[in-house]
Amino acid sequence: MTASWTPRQWAIPWLIAGLSLLQASLATSNLLTGGIGVVALGAIPFLRKPWSPSPWVARGMGALFAIWWMVTALGAHASWVQLAAIPGWFLALLASLQVASGRGEEAGSSWSSLGATVLTGFSHPAGIPIATVQVFLLLLLLRLDSSKRGASPIHPSWGFGVLLVIVVAWGASRMPQGHSWGGRWSDGRSFARKGFSPSLRLGDGFGVDPDPSEDEVALRVWSSRPPIRVGGMVFDTYRNGLWSRTDPLRAPVSSRAYLDYLVSCHDQDSGQPPQGWIHASGSTEGFLLVPRDAGCVGTVEDSVRSNAAGVWSVPGLGRIPRGWMWFRGELPRRTRPQESQVPRGMEDLLDGMLLEAGVSGSDSSDSVTAKISRWFADRFTYSLQASSPAGAEPLAAFLSSREGFCEHFATAGALLARRSGIPSRVVTGYAWPDRIAGAWVFRRSHAHAWVEVFEASRGWVAWDPTPGGIGPVRSRGKWRILLDSWKTTGVRLWHAFRDGSWRLDLERRVESVRWGWATGVLGVVVLGLLGAWTLWRRHRDPGEGSDAGFWREALEKAESRLRRDGLVRMGGETIGGFLRRLPPDAPVQAVRILRQYQENRWKRDQGGKAGKRTR
Repeated sequence: MTASWTPRQWAIPWLIAGLSLLQASLATSNLLTGGIGVVALGAIPFLRKPWSPSPWVARGMGALFAIWWMVTALGAHASWVQLAAIPGWFLALLASLQVASGRGEEAGSSWSSLGATVLTGFSHPAGIPIATVQVFLLLLLLRLDSSKRGASPIHPSWGFGVLLVIVVAWGASRMPQGHSWGGRWSDGRSFARKGFSPSLRLGDGFGVDPDPSEDEVALRVWSSRPPIRVGGMVFDTYRNGLWSRTDPLRAPVSSRAYLDYLVSCHDQDSGQPPQGWIHASGSTEGFLLVPRDAGCVGTVEDSVRSNAAGVWSVPGLGRIPRGWMWFRGELPRRTRPQESQVPRGMEDLLDGMLLEAGVSGSDSSDSVTAKISRWFADRFTYSLQASSPAGAEPLAAFLSSREGFCEHFATAGALLARRSGIPSRVVTGYAWPDRIAGAWVFRRSHAHAWVEVFEASRGWVAWDPTPGGIGPVRSRGKWRILLDSWKTTGVRLWHAFRDGSWRLDLERRVESVRWGWATGVLGVVVLGLLGAWTLWRRHRDPGEGSDAGFWREALEKAESRLRRDGLVRMGGETIGGFLRRLPPDAPVQAVRILRQYQENRWKRDQGGKAGKRTR
């Protein structure tokens, strides 16, 4: 190492930049970009002096990353996490360049590294300890910088650094234990454990209390009408505590396209605009949760499946990053035999419960559901701590203990309605959303199960037999609400950018232009850029360069300007002599160029070595 390139200059920034590359690699598994950064960092300790790259290296790298971001942004499956990771990678590589060029000690590369760690979104569990270590290394770098300059040990940036440490520590404390952003619990349970579930075993679907994920946002919905419930799965067969679906999924009718979304319908499409758009924050196991009166859905995927019960699915996709829309359309109005059957051996138990609830054979469907709901509210207790004795039938245990949560009430309500002669089925999804930043927000604590009963005049009608809806609502702090508002606003703006009608208008205009016109437009653009480059070179400050060709051009322009005023440099006259005899009212700009020419121009021989200055 030379005196101009000491470990103190690169060691700490090198560690900080290396941690940002590690975090980005863990979060995105991008081996190519990570390999470039590792090579750049790995060469730094072996450099004899700082590298002096051209400014165009960083500019070119920025242009490549901008192209990468645009291509990803316009793709069908881009998520905001992926889009944030791209500038994160750029900052991580930029930090490596800054360290290699000897500017790491100025803390600029460290801030770039921290920015890279933040933008990769803590999408890997190692993100929090990595960011914490980076902050403490940055504080040490600032402390060393203060002592070297003889400044106060309390560097002004320390306050911000300490605040950043507190924020990171707070984020670590808020991170659910055993949770990873990949959508799975560390013990292998599905993230849908507290939320929408594509399967329903009584007593094992929603009752996880306390649940570390219950405050997380599951769905964001934008619609003119508040969606009280959005359902995803419909169950029609109950046996031994397990609900299942027997109606198979088939490819629905695809009627039209709206923006980039292919509209698929149960039966007939009304042709109307969408009633709303839904964005999922995590995996829904490939199922589309929509209001139960949605006759059509729109997705960017072309493999949608549905059945007569109103289940919508995109097989093979856990998370659908572009979200989905729902539209008006004809809904199936028919029942299946399974929707009227009760499990064998439970007839007497259900008859006894109907008798206790005051339900008679002459009651209408509305009267039956009203009496059952009132009986549940008077004789049962809502509790997430309910459990069944080992070996006991879960529904029988619930009717005996009279304590349970939504799926217990929905199961009992559906089977009691069937025993009364009313076709019914159980639906799982989310209910009773919050209103945040212009959107309807469903959290995982809003996960719910309810019943649909069939009426000849109205078709399938929602009935919620759970006392009090979804149970107690937990209050949330102002910071949590503010953070959710920011995220919700960001999701909405991104949807408007990526799925706005402006894109279709632009595509139609581009497609309508013939290749001849397109070539002409491209030629005009290229000529315009060349003209702008020429003007910039002509008007830039002459003091910025020392190129011989540039100074000859500048000298010719200055002398041409002076000649228009009758001021001509004589043959053999030096620039200095010419300047001394110019009058005080000579053109100022031309005189300034002559002075700078005199100060900055160097004679060079044919070998390229500098000679004496011209005076």
